[in-house]
Amino acid sequence: MSYRSRNQRFGKKKKGKFKGFLKLTLLFTLVVFIIFIYRAVNLITVLQGKEGYFQRKAQNLETYLIAFTTTNEETKEENLQTVFILSVDKEGAAYFLDIPSNTRVDSNMEKVLLSDLYTQKGVQGLLGGIENLLDGNLSINNYLVIKEDGLLNLVDKLRGLTIADLPKNYILGNITYYTGYNRNFDRTRVQHFFSFIEENNRGSYIERQIIVLQNLFDQYFKFGKAVSLVSGISSLDSSFITDMTIRDLAWFRNMLDDVISRESYTMTVPGKTERLLDEKVWIVNTESLNSVINNIKFGQPIVDKTSINLEVLNGNGKSGIAGRYARIIETLGYTNISTGNADNYNYPKTIIRYPQGYRFLAEEIAIKLNIEGDFIEDDISNKIIVIIGKDLD
Repeated sequence: MSYRSRNQRFGKKKKGKFKGFLKLTLLFTLVVFIIFIYRAVNLITVLQGKEGYFQRKAQNLETYLIAFTTTNEETKEENLQTVFILSVDKEGAAYFLDIPSNTRVDSNMEKVLLSDLYTQKGVQGLLGGIENLLDGNLSINNYLVIKEDGLLNLVDKLRGLTIADLPKNYILGNITYYTGYNRNFDRTRVQHFFSFIEENNRGSYIERQIIVLQNLFDQYFKFGKAVSLVSGISSLDSSFITDMTIRDLAWFRNMLDDVISRESYTMTVPGKTERLLDEKVWIVNTESLNSVINNIKFGQPIVDKTSINLEVLNGNGKSGIAGRYARIIETLGYTNISTGNADNYNYPKTIIRYPQGYRFLAEEIAIKLNIEGDFIEDDISNKIIVIIGKDLD
């Protein structure tokens, strides 16, 4: 056998191996391409809203922790500004539970402010503090921490943020944002609208933040962006701290659209402000918070009880009985309670009169007092009146 013939055979073997490698490479490339297209179509389907938000999960209630942080220009530390919990029932209402950043929570057997926990331990510290506050009664599914600098940089990349619809006028300081469609906000306007908080507008800040997030995601998740987002490489990474994937954020965007059209309830976590060591601290009323969480879990309305006037009247003639039961009712989170005497002392059963829509509060009071009670809806009065009858001693 000649040297030439052996070399020719060797060349054929080498070419055969190369062709095999080429086939494997092409097959691998094809598989990757198919997966990419599948993910792209899947994500675009989500973004176009062709799948209902709750079709992906069987559970009835989803809860998100949403926080907003700013950066101290001198120390470069991130400071926790606002925190709220968003719970969405599969078929019912949406619940927004505002948690002041100066709320005192348990952490490693000591009391710490949420803001300090975030500064010291970051997101995990914040999550731990919130979980201790909720005490296992409500589970956080996902979290989203919005960094002010990242948010504004994202607005710049979008060349301004178009707000599709402002549902009402917002008076924030010396600036009024008027209701209407397609308002274009630059970074300065977004920063002011999103984060401006004073005592007289604190109740609207959650609503304003939801409006910004809804329109931000809606504008960012356009069809042209969807395919590039499939790889997971996104400007969102520098804007938010989250445990959600790009697809999860797309679902979250759809959920925000859903929330806007639902009945919703907003309140601050029950408690009161106290001054400790020259610092204002929010002390949570644990029993009242548990009651609020139960209402959320069972799809019942929630309301800020500190804004409700409640009157407890002596209707059985026993000395001091109105004050005694007023103190018991106070543990449910009511702060504006007055006492007095009823028009007579011959009420056989305790009566609870309540404004329209507040029967659930009347029933909660009856359970607390361990009575059946008679419930009367009052179309005129805007307060809850409890007349203590002879069924209580």
